[in-house]
Amino acid sequence: MIHTTDLRIINADKKTRSAPWLRDLFLEAFPKDERPPYFFLKWRAKNNVDWWIITAKKQNVGFFYVLNDNDLVYILFFAILAAQRGQGIGTLALQTLLKQYTTQTVFLAIEEVNPIAINYEERVRRKNFYLHCGLHELNQKMRECSVVYDLLGTKGAVD
Repeated sequence: MIHTTDLRIINADKKTRSAPWLRDLFLEAFPKDERPPYFFLKWRAKNNVDWWIITAKKQNVGFFYVLNDNDLVYILFFAILAAQRGQGIGTLALQTLLKQYTTQTVFLAIEEVNPIAINYEERVRRKNFYLHCGLHELNQKMRECSVVYDLLGTKGAVD
């Protein structure tokens, strides 16, 4: 297990945003129909985006891609390298990130927890992970193209 003192979240500089490991993790961690082209993330990072690199024991292990607009913070992408999952890194990283935005409403979208979904158990585990980290159900849904998401957050409903 990772200890809090071994974990950092740091701003991704322009060079890091172009690192092959980061692009590969993005492509591996998110289904094709749920991700924009990677070049779009890099381009969009110029405005209202906080792109955080997660390091554990001085090694890059994951990232957050966060849209930051005054009082509202949307964790659009969050991923940990496959080899590092299950070690508590994601929990510590998310709890650390939430401390960065204590005065703002933080939220994220997860695939709808629908019992007829092929990956229902995975969706339940993902939701439980976020609830364990301090987020709560907002009882709101969001649709992007053909994908329906449940919203979780730190405060009340989001517009």
